[in-house]
Amino acid sequence: MNRRGHLLRIKQLTPEMVRGMPDTLFVLDDNMQRASPSDRAEALRREPNVIGLPTRWALGDDPAALFGDADWRSNGIFQTISDVFDEIEAALVHGRTVVVPSAGFGQAGSDLPRRAPEIHAFITGRLQELETDYPG
Repeated sequence: MNRRGHLLRIKQLTPEMVRGMPDTLFVLDDNMQRASPSDRAEALRREPNVIGLPTRWALGDDPAALFGDADWRSNGIFQTISDVFDEIEAALVHGRTVVVPSAGFGQAGSDLPRRAPEIHAFITGRLQELETDYPG
């Protein structure tokens, strides 16, 4: 029997939730430096069943810390984001549940819809494809 995974959206997760569901893969907004804004975020990042999807270069409010569409194909962003989606899809193919933020990726501080609409469209499109193929 070929068991298919499921893609689920969740509003907020905690380290306790992540630890309590070790077979589930949790995907979080991240940055290319893999730096954490808080102890809570760092605690989540250290869990073996958590991966980050980069939606900005670095933490902070400096405009240079944010992605722009001009960076999309030339600075490794496309490949890095594609690799994360490959990892997500591999988990789903192997029957794992994958949890993503209910708001999607690149909202709030990253501001992808406005600053990098091409990157945002790619992320949103891939997420919608996976939700269609692996409904929760």
